[in-house]
Amino acid sequence: MTTDTNRTTMLGHISTRMLLRRFRDRIRARYQARINRVGYRQMLELDQDLLRDIGLSRADVHWALSQPDEIDVGAELHAIRRRAS
Repeated sequence: MTTDTNRTTMLGHISTRMLLRRFRDRIRARYQARINRVGYRQMLELDQDLLRDIGLSRADVHWALSQPDEIDVGAELHAIRRRAS
């Protein structure tokens, strides 16, 4: 009976650990996404000719930045460039 209780406690501990690890990873990913968005926001300051050279417009960058936080801005801009070429 004691081993069953210990096993249940151990499984609960492992589940809690996994849950905390997933939570930590999500927080890190959100933080990195916010940092990335700051960088992409700086693209709005680029000259229109330079943006055109990389296959984007200012409107493309505005649109990608207007997406929800869960959306990867870089992936969206890359998809826009692929569709344009």
